[in-house]
Amino acid sequence: MKGLDEIRIGIIGVGLLGNLHNQAIQTIIEEPYLDDDVTVSVDAICDTRGDYVKEYADSWKIPFYFTDYHRLLELDTINAVYIATPTVSHKEIFLAAAKAGKHIFIQKPLAFFPNDIGQMIKARDENGIHVQVGHVLRQDPGFWTVRSMIHNSELREKMGKLFNIHFLSDQEKPYTGSGFHPSTWRKDKNQAHAGTLYEHSIHDFDVIHYWFGDQYRFSRVTAQTKNFFALDGIEDSVGVLADLENISGELGATFVLT
Repeated sequence: MKGLDEIRIGIIGVGLLGNLHNQAIQTIIEEPYLDDDVTVSVDAICDTRGDYVKEYADSWKIPFYFTDYHRLLELDTINAVYIATPTVSHKEIFLAAAKAGKHIFIQKPLAFFPNDIGQMIKARDENGIHVQVGHVLRQDPGFWTVRSMIHNSELREKMGKLFNIHFLSDQEKPYTGSGFHPSTWRKDKNQAHAGTLYEHSIHDFDVIHYWFGDQYRFSRVTAQTKNFFALDGIEDSVGVLADLENISGELGATFVLT
């Protein structure tokens, strides 16, 4: 963050992803990744589970813990927040954090509907805050290595014209509260809005934009979804066929995702 040499973080939601983010931040704190004049600390956490959040704060020696995120946002010492809660709560917390002048890291998907996201973007601009969305695959060595190859003009000439892009993307389904996902909110339409295409494959579409955004834009997109586990509104299998429009006007590639 330009001009911010003391980053004091509050994490809202310390379940699976909030905990992973905290561990990553603690690694940054302990290792010499940043300039000496930049300091980072996790000063507060919030989670609706009272006994759990206290135990979590004690184990990480985090000074403040709350079950109401409004109280965390009232702390003047906090200048950045991580929002790692179920998607249904993202917009509400984001708007409150932006109004409080906190810089924001927020998990994807941002919200349920484009209009909601538009309100969040407006709040970012009006309050002059920095915002980052958790499209973590952009930081994965394998994905940014592919991007560096794609953007290497010499390699691009050798590889020739791009015709098709095929993605196979999988995730633990259904959500049982065990394994990698210890919670089950992602199988509840009221909290997650939709299933694998919406909640997970947002990563896949973002990677395509990350790799080819300077050359292509998505045009026609069609999809077939299925519900093998009969969870209302939560698709668990999907096939996508999309046209990538070449911004230079040439014939574009085809994107296939399962």
